Amino acid sequence: MALMFDRLAHNYAQDGYYRTDDETVKRCAYLLDSSSKFSLLDPCCGEGLAVADVVRQFEQSDSILTHGVEINRERYLAASDRVNQVVHSDLNEVNLSLRAYGLLWLNPPYGQIVTDKAGLGDARGTDRLEKVFFRRTFSTLQADGVLVMIVPYYVLDKEFSLMITKWFYDVQAYMAPEQQFKQCVIIAKKRASSTTDAATAKRLESIGGGQLPPELPDYPSQDPYVIPEMRQLPIMRIVRLEP
Repeated sequence: MALMFDRLAHNYAQDGYYRTDDETVKRCAYLLDSSSKFSLLDPCCGEGLAVADVVRQFEQSDSILTHGVEINRERYLAASDRVNQVVHSDLNEVNLSLRAYGLLWLNPPYGQIVTDKAGLGDARGTDRLEKVFFRRTFSTLQADGVLVMIVPYYVLDKEFSLMITKWFYDVQAYMAPEQQFKQCVIIAKKRASSTTDAATAKRLESIGGGQLPPELPDYPSQDPYVIPEMRQLPIMRIVRLEP
């Protein structure tokens, strides 16, 4: 895979970055629970504010291991004070442990990109950044790990909906309270192996078509998503080829 999106990556690194708003972060945290030590990955961590706010909701916050990836140097430096380990890199230059994290916090950059599906240096089509980041990171979750993904609702087409439900169960969708970017929140648990869930995929696809779900509740859930205990120490390594 080519490095992250060329000109679009430059735009994201400079002025195309918009962090998750505080109210959405708070309401997402209301849906989560854990009493054990777990690990969290944010592959687009920005200044680390969302990670810090989520971790703060847990009694065992001091024992939670947080990892982040950030392409912009200024944001990377800021995140280093809030996230246990941050790498300053394009995501595609980072090797991430598979099946190692308990929580994947995914608020990727939004937009369409030109892709080279054949890997021959010849543009063959288009793709969505949201899908690219999802494909790149979902396998870092351990079985029963929790995904919190914040994306524009209209990206939930048939392809994306099938991808999500193939690898996740107990899938719920909510609209974010902040609607500047028409965001919805997908929360789900990682399957141990892939399967087919046509009914849930159809439900997600209908959201992409405009049948919007309810807004994130503004109170703690009575049936939260329990983040599993850390079973192995996750590792991040930069793999970068210099000229």
